[in-house]
Formats: sequence, structure tokens, C-alpha cells
Amino acid sequence: MPLLTWLLGLVTPFLWEQLPTTGTTALLCGLALLLLWLGWQRLAVFLVGLCYSCLWGSLTPAPPLLAQDHSIEARVLAAESALYVAIEELDDKALAPVKARLGWYAEEERPEPGQRFRAQVRLKPLHHRLNPGSRAQARRDAAMGIAWTGYVRRLDSVEGQASWQRRWHQYLGERLADFRHQGLMLALLTGDRRAISEPQRALLQGSGTAHLLAISGLHVALVAGLGLWLGHLLPGNGRRLGWLLGLAMAGLYAWQSGLAPPTLRALVALSAWVLWLGWRQPVMAGRLWLGLLALFGTLDPLVLLDSRLWLSFSAVGLILLALWRFPSRGWRALLVLQLGLGLLLWPLQWWLFGTVPAFGLLANLVAVPLVSLVVMPLLLLGLVLPLAWQLADGALGALLWGLAFTNGSLPGPWLLWLLLLPVAALPLRRLARAMLALALAGALLLRPTAQGVWFLDVGQGSATALIKGRQMLLVDTGPGPWALDGARYLAASRSLALMVLSHSDLDHSGGASAFKVPVLAGQSGPGQEPCIGGQALHWGAEPVALLWPPAGFKGEDNDHSCVLFTHIAGHSLLLPGDISRRSEGRRPWPRAQWLAVPHHGSLSSSSPDFIRQVQPELAVFSTGKGNAFGFPKAPVLARYRASGAQTWVIGEQGALFCSVEGCQGLKRFWWEGQAVGVGQR
Repeated sequence: MPLLTWLLGLVTPFLWEQLPTTGTTALLCGLALLLLWLGWQRLAVFLVGLCYSCLWGSLTPAPPLLAQDHSIEARVLAAESALYVAIEELDDKALAPVKARLGWYAEEERPEPGQRFRAQVRLKPLHHRLNPGSRAQARRDAAMGIAWTGYVRRLDSVEGQASWQRRWHQYLGERLADFRHQGLMLALLTGDRRAISEPQRALLQGSGTAHLLAISGLHVALVAGLGLWLGHLLPGNGRRLGWLLGLAMAGLYAWQSGLAPPTLRALVALSAWVLWLGWRQPVMAGRLWLGLLALFGTLDPLVLLDSRLWLSFSAVGLILLALWRFPSRGWRALLVLQLGLGLLLWPLQWWLFGTVPAFGLLANLVAVPLVSLVVMPLLLLGLVLPLAWQLADGALGALLWGLAFTNGSLPGPWLLWLLLLPVAALPLRRLARAMLALALAGALLLRPTAQGVWFLDVGQGSATALIKGRQMLLVDTGPGPWALDGARYLAASRSLALMVLSHSDLDHSGGASAFKVPVLAGQSGPGQEPCIGGQALHWGAEPVALLWPPAGFKGEDNDHSCVLFTHIAGHSLLLPGDISRRSEGRRPWPRAQWLAVPHHGSLSSSSPDFIRQVQPELAVFSTGKGNAFGFPKAPVLARYRASGAQTWVIGEQGALFCSVEGCQGLKRFWWEGQAVGVGQR
């Protein structure tokens, strides 16, 4: 099928670490023309799609940028927790607009979408932390075309008025201010989610219902359905008037929400579906679905990286599959759709986000009909009859009360076993489905158990996960819960029985609240056990020796670091925290093949005598990209390389996994803006 081969061609370059050179791309285009002349149409279409995607990806990138303070003039595109802007002037020099994401630390009030402003900002090229299961934000930024990131230090001037949509949102926010669930109501009406409280946000994410707050196909289709129903009440050809009224209402609803890319795609898809229904020679639903996906990919191939696109199209595709496989009507059709979507979307959610809500299926069985058939109509009715908003507020309160019982994540092994259920829905013969189920069960039973160490990328900080089968020990948590995407991904399919905090500095303990497990700490606080040198942890087959600090130790914060030594995956491992040269010289140190370099590679640690005693084969520097301290310091890096150790700088090269087979980093694709890291001697 040409559409499918074209899509495969568009997607293929996103799986590469580097794009081919211009010459290679030209040769591929020439080969495509030759194949087309020879009659090999499908392969030719595949190569043309591949070349098109490569050429699109190699368009002029953002100009080089020094990571420092800059003066900018920019236009605000969107305002969420951060500002999304198009920078049109940099240091008094005009440039083609470059999209950037900016935090706000200025004292002045933030500008609104539609306004232009001048400001002093700290800018740097976009760089994503590279961890297992942490690709979602990188894919979304690439799809949005974000090239730079930073924060505003001082606002100089603001020009123009906020956009019509933003002023409308402010007006609605004022009218909804007295309602308990104002943030949720405003999000459902306009897509503006800034007023949602953090507990509500966490509850929706944990229960798998956060998608209900995005202005997407569900909401646009609901408004269109309301227009269709109103059209049927009109005299004459109610069906045709209903469709026209439904499209008009859906378009107005999408426009007032700001026409974000997912909303615009939903509106285009709805319009195409309406045209399809009125076509004299109907097109197969599957072909229309594939055609729309190909259309969006052709208009901008980078949009194929966006997880929101795949979730939306997968949901629609699975609806078509469920209705074909289990034809039904009324409430039975709704139940089939909910069960089918919940089961079949699990693998995609797990692949995209690394975790799946444990009770997401049950929560959505209640939340989707309640929001679609009760809350949304009441909110729309409230625009003309404010009393309806009171009822909508009560319904949302009942929904949140119920969702509190469905919070939590599903471990990976459970998810894999539950995948046996949707196999029965596939359009295959009975024998084929049975063989597929047996193959999946065999793969689950025979899968190897991992054993090794993950040195995680948490920015300027430290976090290390020790893995033995289904057991996990986490040493340090980085500067905050936001940095623990990798640790959460690993803990989703393993039992995290204990967490060790080397000491109390924020870059090691800032994310401790993310996990509710016993804690052993170098500087213990309430509810934490102290780490005392000379003791041992019995975790897995090999004990973990606590080498430092001695009982009753008095010294600086860094020298209170809990130092761990163990054997794992056939190698010895030393985790010394942030100890300084003073502590390094107060005891002999064992030889360790893998070493987390003390204090991120600062000049205050890693004395020549310490390196001589440990003799590491691998030295890992836990640093943040472009950190303000300049870690790792060049003399320290050179000292380890001179000793013969292989070095790995996490801020530059991403997370590192070491096992019995050796150490390997994660692949960094071309659209992430950085080449894959390799160890250096």
C-alpha cells in the first residue's frame, strides 16, 4: 500500500543516530527514481519518503549559541509552566525565528501569548537528560521545533495586547474563580491547565486520566456531536444542517482554545470524517485513518516524533478494530471501546512513558463517560446558564474522590502478562492467536534477569541504581523528583526495598520524597537510619559494605558521605559520595573496577593516592551538562585518564549501564541534538 510505505519511509530516519550526508541522500533519491522506472513502486515510494524526511531534518538548524546571558526580542507563542517563545532578535541582531522554552525568574509579571517583549535571558542550546524511559519530552520538543532553553532574568519591555484567546481565558478564569475545581473546569473549556493544583495534577497522572484535560479529539468530537444533535432539532434537512453546525461549533471551540497542534489535528480529522460520510463513493475507514496520518507526516515529518500524535491515532485505530472485531451498539459499544482502548493502549503507553497506571482501565471506564456525557455538556451549558457550572463542579469533585482509589503504577512484568488478553482481539485465525499467545508467554518465562549498575543522568547531582534480578537499591536521588524519570522507570518493574542517601546536600537527596521506602543516610534525619562505617547491608547475594563515615565522626557535610562498596555483575563497585581529600587520606581504600568519582570530579577530591589505591577501570563523573561549577575539572579528568581508567561524563554522554558484558550508554538520536557518547582513555 503506497500510503503505508510512504509512512515507513518518513519514520525510518528517526531511528538513526546521524542523518546521511547530502550526497548520500541524493544517491537515494536517484535510486528511488530508477526503481520507479523499473516498476518497483512500493520500494520507490519508501525511498522517496525516507529522502523527504532526511531533507526536512537537515534544514537549516538554529544558529550557534553560547550558553550565557543574552538580550532578546521575542513573541510569546504559549504560556504554560514555562513560556514558549519565538526569538526574533538576539543581542540586537535579527534572525529567523527560533523557538525556545523559557522559565521565569524575573520579578515582573509574565507577558501573555500574542505579546512581544524584550528581556535579558540566560540561554543555552536544548539538551535533554538521557535515561532509560526518558524519551517522551525529547520527542515532544523535537516535534515542536524547540531549539533553545533557558530562563528570563530581567524583563525590559512588553508590547501589544494578549491574544483574543488568552483574554477569553482570563475572563473565564475570573467567572470560575469561586468554584472549588476552577483549574479543572478551565482546562476542559479552554485547554489552559496552569490553574490546576499539583495534588490534582498528580492524581490525574497517577490514575491515567490526565489525557481528559487536553483539548483533543474527544472534546472536539463531543462539541461536534452536540452541534449535530441541535441540527436535528431544526426543521428541514436536519442531518446536513447538523453536520455543518457541528463542524462550526467544533471549529469555534478549537479556535478559542488556542489551536494547539493536537487540537488542530483533531479538527482536520473530524472535517475529513464528515466529508467521508457525505461522499458518494465511500472510502474505507482504515484508508482514511492512514491517509490522515500520512498527511500530517508529510506536512511536518518531525510531528511523527510526538507521542501525543501516536496516542491519538492509535486510539482511533483501536476503536475501528474493536468495533470491527466486536460489533455492538449503545452502552455495549461504549464498554467494548473502553475495554479495548484500555487493554490495547497499554503497550504503547509503556513504551512511550515507561510506566502504566495500575488501575487506569478501571478509572477511565468511569471518568471518560462522566467527563464526556456529564461534565463537558454542563460546562458548555454554563456559558449561557451559570447554574450548570455548579453541577459540573460537583461532578468533578465526585470524580476526584473516586480517582483517589485508583492511583498507582503497574509493574512491568504484570503488564506483560496482561498483554495476553488483547491478543484475543487481533484479527487473526484462532490457531494464529494461540501461537502468538504461547510465544509471548514463552518470552516472558524465559526472559533473562538483569544484573548491573545504572549511573543515572539527573543533571548536576548523583543517582545510582543497583539492579539484581527484580531487586533494586537506589543510592542518592539527584536534585529533585523531576530528575528521577530514569529511577522511576527502573523501579516500575522491580522491588525497591531500600534507598541510601550519601549525605544531605540537595543534589544527592532532593528527590527523596519520590519513593516511600526505608532510608539509610550519611546524615540521617527523622525516620532515617544512620550510615556507620564498618557495618554491612544484606541485599542480594553479595553484602554491601559501609566504609565511611566512622561512628561519631565530626566534619564538613561532604565528608559525612556514606561510602558503599560491593560486588555486582562480576565487578567491584565503589560509591564514595562527596568525600574530600581529608577523608580519602584517613583510611585505606579497596580496589574497585567501577568508581563513581568523588564530588563530581571537583579539585577537592580524587587525590593521586586515592586513585592509586582504587585503580578503577571505569571512572564515572556524575555532572550536569554545562554546570556552573565547571565539573569535572580538567586536572581531575586528566588524572584518571593517566591512570589508565576509562572515563564517562554523564552530563555529556548520558546515563551508563554496566553489567557482566561491560558498560554501554544509551543511543542519542540526531533529532536530540547530540552525538552518542563514548568512553575515552
